[in-house]
Amino acid sequence: MTDTKRKPLTTDLAVKNAKCAEGKRVTRYSCGGLGLFLDVKAGGARSFMLCIMVNRKRLERGLGSYPQVGLADAKERAIVWARQLREGNQVGVKAARAAAPAVVTFRAAAKQFLEFQDREGNYKKALNGKEGVHRRQWDYTLDTFVHPKIGDMDVNEIRLSHLTPIFEPMWKAKYATASKTRSRIALVLDYSVDQGWRNEDLMNPARHKSTTFKRPKGYQTKSHAAVEVEDMPNFMADLRKLESISAAALEITILTGVRTTETRAAKWDEINFESRTWIIPAERMKASKAHRVPLSDRAIEVFKRLLPLRGPDDFVFPSRGSCLSNMAQLACLKGLLPDVTVHGFRSTFRDWAIQQGIVDEVRAACSAHSKKDKVQAAYEQA
Repeated sequence: MTDTKRKPLTTDLAVKNAKCAEGKRVTRYSCGGLGLFLDVKAGGARSFMLCIMVNRKRLERGLGSYPQVGLADAKERAIVWARQLREGNQVGVKAARAAAPAVVTFRAAAKQFLEFQDREGNYKKALNGKEGVHRRQWDYTLDTFVHPKIGDMDVNEIRLSHLTPIFEPMWKAKYATASKTRSRIALVLDYSVDQGWRNEDLMNPARHKSTTFKRPKGYQTKSHAAVEVEDMPNFMADLRKLESISAAALEITILTGVRTTETRAAKWDEINFESRTWIIPAERMKASKAHRVPLSDRAIEVFKRLLPLRGPDDFVFPSRGSCLSNMAQLACLKGLLPDVTVHGFRSTFRDWAIQQGIVDEVRAACSAHSKKDKVQAAYEQA
């Protein structure tokens, strides 16, 4: 478990930045001698360990969690405890028992897991600094379906039978929501194992292949309502009669094939009229990878028409000191086609591209879809 290929951790900064190896639950690092090591768990928790041989027997004692115990304190404690252990004193045993973690409820574990995800930047905030859609979905499913049933339970006590009352009422009626809820419970329980709150030998009940809670027979994912390719010329003619900013944003979304959120938050420094490109930064992309969008003559024309509206916030589509809301383009669309969604135009683009004989790789690149072939994606990133 000790990572002998890495340099020993000799500073607090090195301890702070140490990572758990990919695919491992725990990675152990040497701290430069004295039998002192650092265990780093996949969830980010880290703790100091004393590992020495006494009378041909390996002894391990926990010296405390970082950052509550710093590297210097851990070294001092390692020296004292190693001497006492060699003298026959069972130091650390009572302390370890006394330091055993108190009961951690599922609600508390979920809260800490979400805070960890926020620190890692996995749940992007909205442009106004408030919680983003993904995080709000987590809060909704946990508060509505999970916490009322198991929120106050010890994570170490949760079994498959405790999840049945959660899923039974919603599995067929709300399969998509139930499936996401189960995945979220599974992630929280995995995190609880990483943190030492749940026995790692226990099965994760939310990952159990249940015969009861499986995909309902005949279930089909609903596609976003879209405009047929042959109807697009008439629709675009009607759209261009509108002079609002939301209409301009909707037209750019359609012309470039990007997502609603990527359009509404566009900034002028992303638009290059000379190279006729729009480079959307990674932090605003779903796949967290910068996206280069070629601009057609019409897209250039729309952007240039909006230049006089450029304000201090530099948003291309400004609205009340910020950018357009998530609903602005949809509201504009509903005035023309009530039964169609903005996201559906990505489907229309795909249908058009297929008709034009455009290969899959190009279509995927235009839509900023991540590659299903991981080997191909890895080579392209190299």
